[in-house]
Amino acid sequence: MKINFDKESNTITIKDDYKRINIITGLSLLICVILTVWNIFRHYSDEFNFEYWFWIVSALIIGLSVIQRLVTFFKTTYRSQFKVSEIEFIKFRRFRKWTTFYISMRNGKRREVMLRLDQDDYEIMVERCNSFGIEMRQHNKNR
Repeated sequence: MKINFDKESNTITIKDDYKRINIITGLSLLICVILTVWNIFRHYSDEFNFEYWFWIVSALIIGLSVIQRLVTFFKTTYRSQFKVSEIEFIKFRRFRKWTTFYISMRNGKRREVMLRLDQDDYEIMVERCNSFGIEMRQHNKNR
């Protein structure tokens, strides 16, 4: 696993590329915004044509994506090392045979972990979280 539990300093260290992946996603979204705005101005006319309205709808979809990325930016943290006292709980989500999880912090932010755990890694993770006294929550499919 790419998660280190240090019992002496009471910290958890996550080794993944979460920050880099989010930067790449943000840059690609910025390029889409620039190209869409450029195409809206390029195809602007006084009549109702398909190309103009296609770019308007594209701009609205990309605008919603930008808002979602900003919410994600302000609600998440990119830190890779946490003290156990800063962690409120770890929530596990299951998709087919893989288990993913995120760490919810006491300050209201959360840290998505870009790792897929198989059954053995999941059991090791549960055992280590129990030894540190971290609350674990399972994904509720009824919600």
